[in-house]
Amino acid sequence: MPILSVDKKKMDNRLVGVYLPPRVFRYLTLFTLAKGMTKSKLLILLIEDWMRNVNVNGKESNLIQEIVIRANREWKEKKKAHPRASHNEFKTKLETELLDKGLPQKQVDTILTQIQDGKN
Repeated sequence: MPILSVDKKKMDNRLVGVYLPPRVFRYLTLFTLAKGMTKSKLLILLIEDWMRNVNVNGKESNLIQEIVIRANREWKEKKKAHPRASHNEFKTKLETELLDKGLPQKQVDTILTQIQDGKN
């Protein structure tokens, strides 16, 4: 058993992978060892602080709208480049991508219902 280990209780958490520059990784390791906390705990604290600073409440709908705008722009560009492209195939691929990224089905459905077919 490691000497400086910290209890790592995994509840209903999701893995987020990130590559760090060596200098940042070394400092992160030194800091967490010195403070007796896991890197995960430190990152959770930092992200929760960031979320408070950007005032997350009510912002999810804004972020969903940004995704809708991006997806509609991508569809228009794809349709322009490939006039025979299928709108249904595009939406299916988008749905798969959003679910693979970890969005819940309800949010994915909200996004998909706002994807325009470009016929308007």
